[in-house]
This record gives sequence, C-alpha cells and structure tokens, in this order.
Amino acid sequence: MSVVKVLRIWRTTMAHYSNQKKDLRIFTKDIFPNDTKTLCSLKTEEEWLTTKEAAAYLKIPTSTLWTLSSNGKVPYYKLGRSNRYALADLRNLLLSQKRGGFYGN
Repeated sequence: MSVVKVLRIWRTTMAHYSNQKKDLRIFTKDIFPNDTKTLCSLKTEEEWLTTKEAAAYLKIPTSTLWTLSSNGKVPYYKLGRSNRYALADLRNLLLSQKRGGFYGN
C-alpha cells in the first residue's frame, strides 16, 4: 500500500472520529443542558503509554512489565504489534498495591 493511500485513509478516519466527537458533545448538551460544566470537565480522551513509558511510570524494568502483562497482572491493549497501557489502569494498579504506613495508617 502506498504512503499516499495510507495518508488518505488516515485523514478520512480522523475526520470521521472528529465528527463523532462533535456529535457526542451536541448530544450531551441536549440531554444535560444544566450540567455542561461538569460534563466539559470530564476528560474525553484516555492517555496511552508505550511499554517503555509504562515501565518508567511503574518504576520497573520493561522485562518485568512484559512478564506481568503476560500473566494478566497488568492490563494492556494490542495496537498492531505493540502493547499500549492505559494510564488509568496503571494508576488503579498502583492504588490496589497500597499498604498501610508504619503506624498502620
């Protein structure tokens, strides 16, 4: 497939998703006209990290992250041949590992 074809497909896809996002905003404003401040403050896009970025965030080696992912301990998503990690999932993972302090706090 030529680069021109790939770019054309990418532009069409991005335009399609952009239109869907606009339609969703209009739809939510119609349904919740008095609560637009709360709705607008919600983050609509999720942050995704590469394996290297996720390992750095968790402060573990990439090999450990791959092992944890393979064993189902860390959720990941396949994007082509690479793995992507949702930042929210990694935060939840860290929070689930939280332990009490020295005095049991």
